[in-house]
Amino acid sequence: MRRAKPGKLTFQVMSDIQGLAMIGTQRSGTNLLRLMLHQEKEVVALHPPHLLQTFFPLLPHYGDSSQDESWFALCRDVCDWVAANPVPWSGVVLDAEILREKCASRSLVSLMAAIYESAATAKGARWWVNKSMGQVHFLPALEKDLPDLRYLHLYRDGRDVALSFQRAVVGHKHLYFLAQSWAKEQELAMDFIQQIGPERGISMAYETLIAHPEQELRRICRFMGIPFRPEMLEFYHSKESQQTAASGAMWANVRKPILAGNTGKYRVEMFPDEQELFEAVAGSTLAKLGYPLHTTPPGSGQVFSEAEIAMFSVENVEFQALARQRQDPRDAQKRAPQEALLRAIRQRFGI
Repeated sequence: MRRAKPGKLTFQVMSDIQGLAMIGTQRSGTNLLRLMLHQEKEVVALHPPHLLQTFFPLLPHYGDSSQDESWFALCRDVCDWVAANPVPWSGVVLDAEILREKCASRSLVSLMAAIYESAATAKGARWWVNKSMGQVHFLPALEKDLPDLRYLHLYRDGRDVALSFQRAVVGHKHLYFLAQSWAKEQELAMDFIQQIGPERGISMAYETLIAHPEQELRRICRFMGIPFRPEMLEFYHSKESQQTAASGAMWANVRKPILAGNTGKYRVEMFPDEQELFEAVAGSTLAKLGYPLHTTPPGSGQVFSEAEIAMFSVENVEFQALARQRQDPRDAQKRAPQEALLRAIRQRFGI
């Protein structure tokens, strides 16, 4: 137990609680997998508030975390952000006063770990799972503060990922930028999993998960050292699944059984020139992950001019605006508390 300053409460950092971080690109089946794992009593796998992606860009504005006032401001805002998550963390109550003392160090990563440990403690679990795939961009920070963290690279055919993003309210909408970001995130994840080795990292294809769910779940359970339970395959009956589906149209499928045929949609829904554009940008990464190419041999993709990319950028912004306009008002209402909080934080800092 760490020594506390006089008059301060002290807490044992629960070293027996372990963490698993999913990395890769969103829209790759992460909600499906986390809901399966959440059925095991030793695992807490709640919907992620995307703490690192949200707060890392804001950290310079909080100032020196060694100063109590700056550190507490960050802890308070992060706790408020989790409380405002579109999918509520049922049964988890966060106290910034407690958490600021519980962290192993005064860093955003340690704060995130303390929050997830609190969720695990509330459930009586020994594992927490963070399925926020964008944390693939913060691997050095995660390695610095959480050297024992385990990782799961869950990947899906990038063309199907792109179609899913085009229907969602979040993310890029133009295929050029969707292909670019997907390829970058897959390359980061692949390199990192190879670097840390099989004791800390595992990779899984979404297509294999939905085709052979019990086989793949058993593989993950062995990796985590937890029992496989048949209830994992009936995740869609759970309260967490129903709550997630009710929180936004983009998660509606999690109230249904596994959609075993939910692959290769791009072959029907993408025009040939759209497939060609995606493969021109991300073909080599698709090939590395074992996905077939239909238009462009790896490494021989089209090079786009600055004028073309500028046009793609304008179209991307227009498509994003259109997606927000078409958003179900009920979904927008669920996201409103976090959006209001982020606006208030940015206004406080004058940014």
